[in-house]
Amino acid sequence: MKNEKEMIPAAAQEPAAPETGAPVDTSVQAEADAQEGAPVEQTQATDGEPRKGGSQLSAKVFYMVRLALLIALIVVMSLTPVGYLKVGAVEISFLTLPVIIGAILLGPGAGAILGGAFGISSFVQCFGMSAFGAALLAINPFYTFVVCFFPRLLMGWLTGLVFKTLKFLRMRFAAYTITSFLGAFFNTGFFMVALLGLFGNTDYMINLQQSLGATTLASFVFALVGLNGLLEMAVCLIFGMCISRILSAVERGSLKRAKKRSEKEAQQLGEENQQLKSDKDSLSEATHLLNDNLKAVEQDKNALEEENKSLKARLMEHLDKDGNGRLDIMDSLDKDGNGKLDVLEGKKNKKQ
Repeated sequence: MKNEKEMIPAAAQEPAAPETGAPVDTSVQAEADAQEGAPVEQTQATDGEPRKGGSQLSAKVFYMVRLALLIALIVVMSLTPVGYLKVGAVEISFLTLPVIIGAILLGPGAGAILGGAFGISSFVQCFGMSAFGAALLAINPFYTFVVCFFPRLLMGWLTGLVFKTLKFLRMRFAAYTITSFLGAFFNTGFFMVALLGLFGNTDYMINLQQSLGATTLASFVFALVGLNGLLEMAVCLIFGMCISRILSAVERGSLKRAKKRSEKEAQQLGEENQQLKSDKDSLSEATHLLNDNLKAVEQDKNALEEENKSLKARLMEHLDKDGNGRLDIMDSLDKDGNGKLDVLEGKKNKKQ
């Protein structure tokens, strides 16, 4: 009989691995598919609200990190001349820029949060850092907070909504330009509406209008915010459009590279899976062969036992011809059948 190990193929002697599929990094795959326009499950999009995809946790963390970075940028800018540039009597705010970028990249909700951060920083300026804000604070602190906070919050939310709507209308290239311009326009427009609505009839605003030589509401608005409003719109139009487009392109490129890496890993895992299936089939064939060999060994064993019984029977026929159950040679040596040899009994009798 052959050695059982020799009858098992080499592949079958290796431990069997479980049959598995080819898993893919769903969070990366889902975000990359979202950039390509494929239907996916909840995940974070490049320039909008969270979409549907595999790893919601990682998408939310990425969303919160970017939002926190933009809020930190607003805080840092508000504490430096970059945020509130004062040139003589003209005050220009560039904090609309991170709000617009965040609204484009992260969606209307993030735009509202960033706008709220901008509004709080604007209200803080009223405590001695802005002469105009300090004058409004002295008249009515609550109205001053409303004028500083809510127009900026509404501006951030509407900016994100405008970009989302333009993208839905497949105006991808124009969406960045239009949204960047409208963000600064919303900021100036909502601020002036709130200011005139809450402080328009105060003595301070009436005296300010007379000092500016404005005879109509339109001339007063232009004299008050015309120059800085136009400068803010120009800066946001140029820098907001460029920065948001660059960041979106960079993120889309990184997601595409991550998608290619994921697809390559999936292909490698698929090949390994096929190899495991092949090894499993080889092991299964070797197991069947081993079982067949074991059955053959069992049959040979039974045949040998039968042959052994036959040989015993034939041997007894030759050695016990009279069929009394004792060998013939024993009958001749113990004729009286007492179980003792006759020769030994004779010697014993002579001695006695």
